[in-house]
Amino acid sequence: MARSFAKIIDALNRAPNRIDPSASVFPAISRDSIEKDLRVRREAELRGAQNLPSATHEGFDEFETKIIDAVRKVRREGINTYNSQMREYGARMSALDIEGSINSILTTLTNAISDMRQLVHKATSEIFLDRDNLEQLRRELDGFRSRNRLERVARYPDSKVYVYGFLLLILAVETVVNAFFFMQSNELGFIGGAGMALGISFVNVSASFLFGRFSTYLNHRLIPLKFFGFLSVVLFLLLAATLNLYVGHFREAAGLYSWSEATRLAGDLFLAKFYRFEVFDSWILVALGLVFSVFAFIDGIVADDPYPGFGSLWRRWREALVAYAAEKAQHIDTLQELKDRALQEGEDFREELASQIQNYIQAEQFRAATRAGLPVFLTETEEAARSLLALYRETNARARKDPVPKHFSDRFSFERSETASDEPLPYARDNVAKLIAKADQLLQKKNQEVLKEFEDCFAKFLAIPDVMLSEPTYGTTTNKK
Repeated sequence: MARSFAKIIDALNRAPNRIDPSASVFPAISRDSIEKDLRVRREAELRGAQNLPSATHEGFDEFETKIIDAVRKVRREGINTYNSQMREYGARMSALDIEGSINSILTTLTNAISDMRQLVHKATSEIFLDRDNLEQLRRELDGFRSRNRLERVARYPDSKVYVYGFLLLILAVETVVNAFFFMQSNELGFIGGAGMALGISFVNVSASFLFGRFSTYLNHRLIPLKFFGFLSVVLFLLLAATLNLYVGHFREAAGLYSWSEATRLAGDLFLAKFYRFEVFDSWILVALGLVFSVFAFIDGIVADDPYPGFGSLWRRWREALVAYAAEKAQHIDTLQELKDRALQEGEDFREELASQIQNYIQAEQFRAATRAGLPVFLTETEEAARSLLALYRETNARARKDPVPKHFSDRFSFERSETASDEPLPYARDNVAKLIAKADQLLQKKNQEVLKEFEDCFAKFLAIPDVMLSEPTYGTTTNKK
């Protein structure tokens, strides 16, 4: 049984009231204060000297009625306070709805079980569809490897950022280097040289990168595609040599003529002299351009797997595999969250119900203490009225000459019509203890159902076969640049 419920039942099994009876909730009654306010002795002497009330007077006289009314006022205030306190305690105790709370938490836990079942039904359908798609990708990958006689995993960079980042670095460095060469002969200085350098570097680097990527077709099994790869290498060499030699001749022509004239003459110089230059700086410019071309060409080769199409297909399969595993894990996490939330709601119910019952017990104890204080207060008010009446009558008797009225010897008591409310308890202590024990039993049973449902749902997830690779070499991916 939960600790909180055990403490409550222990409290219920103790004495019904551990709070001492007290009249602190009742207004204080002061005989001396009433005596002083009404001037009891003075009025008694004055009325006695006048032989009032007469010896034949029946019932309380005018002043005795004042005394009784003064005490009754305090008495009624106390009774009203008592009734108010009893209504407040009754409201606090009536707020305890054990059976309603039990039904509410059982409904919540039942809904949690239903949510777990719905989750598994929906999730297993989605997972089976994704798994079927994954199996098709695996068969496609197996067929590709079989057709192309590949007995290795795909090799490609961990991130395309490295590939294109390096390409941009080559482009930037070549642009800056070429700009310094061109600025000497451009009327706009470094800015004009940089513009021309950027255009040349972009053509040089981008074309070299593409030819590097196309050159991987040399690894293909099909002869036509092998020839395409070989042709890409030849075209790269021709482009790199032709473009950079042309740039060298353009740089020499730009040093002697205007840029527009140099553009026209560069082609003539290229055809006439080809690799012969008058200025050594032109050779440096050509050499740097060739170096950057080679770097871009190599970057194109390593941008993906050396065998064309293998890298992209492998990545598709790996991404689908990761997504499949993540989806399955996410559904399991959601199932775990549903279970944990349901159990936590059960614990919250225990704490809330324990708090309500503690409030009930406290209200019951204070209610009992207030009830025990009521007779004390009523007795005090009655004794105060008797004492004041006795003082009045004795003083009046000493001051008068005629005999005292017969009722002076009567013992005063307040009428019994001034009764206080006494509402019954919403629950008997024994009944509360039984309802708590029942609540704990039902909650434990429902928690077991939640745990059992979680285990069953989790087993259904585990029953879905993991996608295994058909060969050991499929188990890992070697990513390297």
